[in-house]
Formats: sequence, C-alpha cells, structure tokens
Amino acid sequence: MQSDRYDAVVIGAGIGGMCAAALLVKEGYKTLVVEMLDHMGGRFSTEEVDGYRLRTGGCGIHFEGMVPKVFKEVGAKLDIRPNKSELCYRLHGVDHWVSLENRGVKAMLDILGKTDVNRTSIMGGLAKEIAGEKILGAFQRSHDLSKKEKGTVREWLMRYTDNKDLHDFFDMTTTNMGMGRAYEFPAAAFFYFMANVGGMADTGVVPMGTIQIYDELSKVIKSNGDIWLGSPAKKIMVRKGTAASVVIEKEGNEEIEVECKTIVSDVGPEMTSRLAEYKDYDDNFLSDMRVKMRPVPITLGAIGSEKRLWPPEGKTSGHLTPLGLRRITAVMAITESCPEMAPSGHHLLYFVATPPSTLCPMNPDVEVSEIKMDLEELFPDYERYGKILKIEPRNIDHFLPEGRSWQSPSFCTSFKTPVKNLYDVGDGVIAGGAIGSSGSAESAKKAVDLIKKTVKR
Repeated sequence: MQSDRYDAVVIGAGIGGMCAAALLVKEGYKTLVVEMLDHMGGRFSTEEVDGYRLRTGGCGIHFEGMVPKVFKEVGAKLDIRPNKSELCYRLHGVDHWVSLENRGVKAMLDILGKTDVNRTSIMGGLAKEIAGEKILGAFQRSHDLSKKEKGTVREWLMRYTDNKDLHDFFDMTTTNMGMGRAYEFPAAAFFYFMANVGGMADTGVVPMGTIQIYDELSKVIKSNGDIWLGSPAKKIMVRKGTAASVVIEKEGNEEIEVECKTIVSDVGPEMTSRLAEYKDYDDNFLSDMRVKMRPVPITLGAIGSEKRLWPPEGKTSGHLTPLGLRRITAVMAITESCPEMAPSGHHLLYFVATPPSTLCPMNPDVEVSEIKMDLEELFPDYERYGKILKIEPRNIDHFLPEGRSWQSPSFCTSFKTPVKNLYDVGDGVIAGGAIGSSGSAESAKKAVDLIKKTVKR
C-alpha cells in the first residue's frame, strides 16, 4: 500500500466538505479532498440531461447565509441570481400571487379570508378572525413556544382551527422547510426554527447550476491541495484516540494511506463512525446518533418543455406552492431566473414530492404513480409540449438522502466526534435556524475554527 501525507483530509465533496477544505487551505493547511463520485457537489450539484441542467438535490442558496460568507472569506467568486419577485399559492386550482415580502402565514390567512372555499365552524365569521389573530400571535412568541410547546405542529394548529386548507399550508411549510410532515414534526422544533431562521428566508440560484460553485471552490483548494474524484475513503485510522490517516481507493485503483493531522467528514455522522470502525465511539454517542439521524424520503423531479407551462405570461414568480395534492409540495420555474439551465427557448420546472410519512421507507412505484397524477392536475399540457426529464425517488436508505435529519437542532448531532481531530460537517450536524447549504457551510466554519485552535500547521 502506498502512502502520502497532508495536513488535512476532507472526505466528501459536498458543500460542507468543500467549504471546509477551502477554509483549511486559506488557513495554510495542505488539504486533500476525496470523493467517491466522479463529480463534486453530491446532492447539491448539477447533472445534464438532454441539454437541460438538473439539480441533484437542493438548488437554492441563501443570500444572507453562511455560503456567501465562506466564499467571501476564501476569496472565491459566487454568482447568485434572485428567484424573481413573487410567490404563488395554488388553492383549489386557483393561483394566488403574493410578494416575497408578504408571504407566509398572514398571506395564507388573507387568501382564505377572501376565498372562504373551505369554511368550517371554527374558521367562519368572527371565530375565523380570532383564530387568525391567535395563530399570528403565536409566531410573535416563537422563542417562548420553542421551549415549552408540546405535541406536533398539527396538534398545535388544531387548537385554533380544523380548516383543511390551513392545515395543508402548514404541512407544506414544515415539509419544505423542516423536512418533516406537520403531523410528525414537533411544534417546539418548528417554532425554534421560525425564531432563529432570521434573514435566511430569501434564496437565489446559480445561473449554470450549483456545480458552478464547486469549480470556484476547487480553485482555492488546489492552490494548496488536491481533489481526488472517484476515490472512496475505505477506512479512517484511529491511533490512541486520535484520527491519524485515511485509507483511500485512489481513482478506483490501488489503495493508498494518507497520513494527516486532522480529518473532516462530509459523508454523514453514521458513515463517519463506520469508517472509523466505531473506535472510541461510546454507547451514548452512538445511541444519540441513531435516534437523531432521520434520513428523509423524498422524490426529486424535473419537466422540460418547448412551451411555457407555468407561470403564465406576465407573471414573474419562480415558486409555486400547491396545496392539497397527493405528493408534490413545491415547484420551481428555474428558467424564469436562469434561462441558461435549458436549451435556447425551452423551459425547465423543478418539483419536489414528499410521501405521507417522512419517518419510514416509501414505495417508489406508488410515489411515481401519485406524482404523475399530480403533474397532470398541475400542468395538463405537460405531455403535449414537454416531457419528464427526471423522477428520482430517494428513499431513507439512499446513499445520498435529501436530508440526513429533520431540519431542527433537537435532531442533529454535534460536529465534534468522540475521536480527537475527527469532525463531521454537513446536513447531519446543522445548527438551529440553519437549513441545507447554509447549515452545511456553517458546520464547516465551526469545524475549521476549532481546528485552527487545536491543530498546528
């Protein structure tokens, strides 16, 4: 077995790993990134199908999140384009348009007040106004409710209303933001998120797809390091309680052992522990990890078309939130912001679909069938003017799950492992109020800040 030496080895070229590697290089550590796939970015990357540029997972970047801050710190270029100026809620086949500034619970209450489609005894007349005031008041007390609220989001909402449309709205909100169904997601975790999300609600997209950001980060990393693609880590060597080296199958060929001073892992806390063969992982840490890590089943899809399917001409929305469908919870008209993502003159829609439960495996065949019925309801002309480019069910056992835990601090483990100089980064160790790419980049920043204090160059 050959051997090599670096100051730091980063396992996994996702957004957390690549941000960590760039930050390490900026601090003077010679850094190696190893990735089992043949491309960077993992589930936050881009693939090309029939001339369309499709996401492999998430595609939004928060303007005020940690990703832009890391890019600025390492001196990398980041081009983010706004997702237009409107948001659309589709309720009973009718589109309701709201500005980005006025979106959310109040907007939905206003829509329900005007349409009055699904009146119930609790949401009728004066009782409806009182219920709305109490619901909005709860959001003003999010910090307090995050500490004492019991039960699920659905149970909390049932105190004020049984209006199906409003319950569907909250289900979409918790699913799209927290990655858990309203009837499964703890209300305290939901209010913690709402109290801490701060300025990260607004997102943009990268014109040529998120793969573009990895090209920029790789320039920084290669100034004092290397990136090996198609090179899975096989084992983390732990000696006397300290991470000492990584055994890597370099570019699918022979194994090589890379000695290093510190290791950062972006493959999820569970895989990290397996690579380390659980050495120095105590039972309390492992049990906590097993309980908190909740891989989320989800289906990602895309439709390409010659004709604009949505939004209608004259509208500038990039986001559609449909209520009451079988599976689809969100749609993004990506070419409204980034026409470069499709062949000239063509249009591209992304969609996300969530099964009835985010706690157990889904049946992929059932999900695809339900999704296709949703698509026919949403876009009746899609088969005439376009085609499905992708429907990809990601089950809880997928090697790249859409999320490794619910987006709540009570379901995430620490970025610090029981092994000295071994750290986790990524969506399994996000902090409260951070989601997706922002949370992953923040975990990278925390890990590198600690490495700077404890590991000499």
